[in-house]
Amino acid sequence: MGELIAEAELRDMVCLEDEGSSEHIIFRGSHDCLEGIKYDFRFGGRFLKAVHGEREVTVDQFPPGETSSFAVQPGETVFVLSQERLQLPRDIKAELSHKRKLAHEGVLVMGWFCVDPLYRGVLIFGIHNISSEPFILEPGKKLIAAQFYRLDESEIDPDARAPEPMNSFPRDIVRSIQRFAGASTRAIDRKLIELEAAVAAMREDLRQREEWFDDMKDIVTGLQTSIHDLTGTIQAEREQRLAGEDRLSKAVVSVGERAHSLDTRMKIIYAVSAVIFVVVSGVIIFLMVEGIKSLGSEDSDARAATPQSTTATPANSP
Repeated sequence: MGELIAEAELRDMVCLEDEGSSEHIIFRGSHDCLEGIKYDFRFGGRFLKAVHGEREVTVDQFPPGETSSFAVQPGETVFVLSQERLQLPRDIKAELSHKRKLAHEGVLVMGWFCVDPLYRGVLIFGIHNISSEPFILEPGKKLIAAQFYRLDESEIDPDARAPEPMNSFPRDIVRSIQRFAGASTRAIDRKLIELEAAVAAMREDLRQREEWFDDMKDIVTGLQTSIHDLTGTIQAEREQRLAGEDRLSKAVVSVGERAHSLDTRMKIIYAVSAVIFVVVSGVIIFLMVEGIKSLGSEDSDARAATPQSTTATPANSP
């Protein structure tokens, strides 16, 4: 395991410049990054982000305030280089650990967590954002903590080869950067935008429907009032008609009664008239018969008198 290098000794191993003595193991460092037995490595401003293609970019290439160009979007992974440069001797190794503050911000730091002896170069990390908010990459931001150990003689390999030094992004990471673009998150974002638009359209449709319902409510209320008034008018008319029908019925009954009475009277009149007619007719017939009889008697007398007169005439002639 080796012996942990305490802060007092570690401070003497931090060089603030890019070049120092053989006693230094951390270059371009800062004593403010020492925290007890740990040293916090910082973001140096150089990063690899899918949206910028297969090229290394730096924060100072973008205008002030253009944070979206170097922000780690939700679901995205961006590779960064440390500001510090390591130069480890054969008997010192470094073990890295996450910073709790970054975990609280929803950021995971990916990379190797043991730096072998004899390594020279910067540290490379993958910053993966698992939160729902963009994570702004700021130069000088502390990303990961390191503890340094001095190895025992038994732990030192005299034939060990020095790891490949790195001062920029390896080619394999550059070629694979597009796989870390967080495409699924962007698809979700697009879906969320579409969903927000659909919700806004539904809200507007509901607002219009509410206005339509309000208008219909006013119309229905007006119709109800009109129907109520019309019902009252019809009821009054019905009552008046019923009253009129009662008067008409009474009038018809009265007329019927009068007609019946008149019919009875007419029948009596007709009967009396018939009797009178029969009597008068009988009288007239009687008188006519008597007249005819009288005329017949007179005729008979006249005829009887006429021959006597004729016969007497010859007697008186010479």
